[in-house]
Amino acid sequence: MQQNITIQIATLDNLAAIKQCAHQSYNIYVKRIGKQPAPMNANFKQQILDNVIYVAKDHQHNLLGYIVFYPKNQHLFLENIAVSPNHQGRGIGKLLMQYCESFAKKMA
Repeated sequence: MQQNITIQIATLDNLAAIKQCAHQSYNIYVKRIGKQPAPMNANFKQQILDNVIYVAKDHQHNLLGYIVFYPKNQHLFLENIAVSPNHQGRGIGKLLMQYCESFAKKMA
């Protein structure tokens, strides 16, 4: 069910939705590890300004998930990927990974 999903560079308009997605996606690990995982406390605003975060949206422009990656020492560093729990199991994470992989191939 990957129809009508677009992946694009995040903008500051996406900031609140990205934070919400991170919180919802990683909150289940807080009890297990005794603290918030690093992705819950990421500086998403700076990542948006640095153009390293990409969002998956549906045809109504709802944020479904995001991925954070950037070039580092002739490699592509994947820092974070999350899909909103309400949209998991639909192949959105796979689409985000494929987007990252295609970006890496263009670097080569």
